[in-house]
This record gives sequence, C-alpha cells and structure tokens, in this order.
Amino acid sequence: ADRLKDAFAVLCMLRVHNLPVTSTTSQPIFQAIHSNPALLEPAWGAVEELHREGTTLDVSCVNVLMQVSVAQGDLQRALGAHSIMGELGLTATPETFNILMSGAFAAQNRALGETLFQDLKAAKLVPLAETYERMIALSLIGDDYEDAFQYLEDMKTAGYPPSGKAYENIIRRCIVGQDERYFMAVEEMQSHG
Repeated sequence: ADRLKDAFAVLCMLRVHNLPVTSTTSQPIFQAIHSNPALLEPAWGAVEELHREGTTLDVSCVNVLMQVSVAQGDLQRALGAHSIMGELGLTATPETFNILMSGAFAAQNRALGETLFQDLKAAKLVPLAETYERMIALSLIGDDYEDAFQYLEDMKTAGYPPSGKAYENIIRRCIVGQDERYFMAVEEMQSHG
C-alpha cells in the first residue's frame, strides 16, 4: 500500500512542478493494479489518504483508477469515481470522459455515452479526436446510427482527421444495415489515406 501511495504521490509531484502527466506516465500504475485486482481497494485508500494529508491530487490519480475499473468491467465503480472527483478537489478532463466512454462502449450503453458527451461539453471541455472516435463507435450501436455520421463530420470540422478504424466501423455497420452510404465512407477513407 505504501508503494501505491508513493506512486500516486509522484504523479502529484510531477503536476506541482508543471511536468506533463499523461496516461503514459500512469501506465505502470495501471499495469500493476490491473494485473493484481486486489490492489484496487488499497490504491483508492492511498489516493484518499493523500487527499486527507492535504496533498494536491492530480486528476491522473483518479483517471488511472477509473481506467482499471473499466478494464475490469466495473463501469459503476468508474462512474462513482467520476462523481466524487469534486470532493477530492479534482476536475474531470477530456481523458476522464474518454475513459468513461470506453466503459460505456464495453457495456454497449449508447445512452450513457451520449450523456457523457453532453456532460463533457457542458463542462466546456474540448472533445479530443479519441472522444469523437468513441462517439462514432457508440453511435453505431442499435438500429439508428445517423449520429455516427454527424460525429464524423464534427470530428473533421474540429480539425481531427478520422482514423481508418472510424471509417471501417462505419463501413461495416452500413454493410450490415444494407446502407449504400458505405460507398461514400470507402471513398472518403481512401481520399484521407
């Protein structure tokens, strides 16, 4: 438990010294906890203890725990973590929402993904390319997938080139739905390389 606390303290210290903290930075913590699920509870305890001690937490501390929860299929725990971020003095980031959207996709919960996207925008956060990719994938769940095309357009308008995977998902869904717009998606994918 002390090693976990030290690992989280390092993330906090990096931020205090204006050094970038990314998901790559916290990846060793993710791997350690994901490979040993029994560490998740002590990890939460370590983060809460740092907060009680007056340490200014970095959002990556909670994001990595949410990421582990999603990877373990515990979307409710990840959503619960999101709901207490304010109590820990933290504000969600686009990465926070992307983690939760991954969980929504894994649960095939399109409505939750749409709610999260609206919450992200209400928080005046700018969606990332990854955010649009996740919303495209979520929008392809179910019979009505018109929103996927809108998210694709929004993504391009925001200056993010859609990935081949985004196009492949749309093409696959169009073929399954016998939707001739797959021709347009194929042409667009080829023109974007």
